[in-house]
Amino acid sequence: LHFILCAANGGDNVSEWLCAACVLRLVKLERYLHSFRDIWAITCKHAGILMTTLVLSSMLWMLFSCLLYATEKHNPDPEMNDEVYGSVWRGMWTEIINLHGEWPWADFTAAGKGISTFIALFSIMLFCVPISIFGGGLSQKIAAERRGSFLGGQVCVEP
Repeated sequence: LHFILCAANGGDNVSEWLCAACVLRLVKLERYLHSFRDIWAITCKHAGILMTTLVLSSMLWMLFSCLLYATEKHNPDPEMNDEVYGSVWRGMWTEIINLHGEWPWADFTAAGKGISTFIALFSIMLFCVPISIFGGGLSQKIAAERRGSFLGGQVCVEP
């Protein structure tokens, strides 16, 4: 269906939206797997620590962006000081990529390298919190489903 819609209309705007809407068929799996429901339950259960992590990571994103902008605005590499850290807004875009663990630019100044090392170590600790919460919550859900299917199934009773 996807290929027919995209090929038949020659790529106009409506057909592109219809092609993108074909991805929504994946939501049908929710009826059987209950993935989104489980993730929502884990989020509601641990909302306090997840919200704290969100606020802390947002504040650190702003701080790290400003620090790297201050150290890299006079970088001798023109790509680093014009395109990547040309303004604080560009630094924020760059830093959100860096906070997720990808470092596509490596031509930092000495001060920038020191700050980047601290950012890399700190961001690992920061992003381990939600990963461990969701990992632990999903493993508890799986264990509960296994116990429920084991206890709720047919039990052989000898006469």
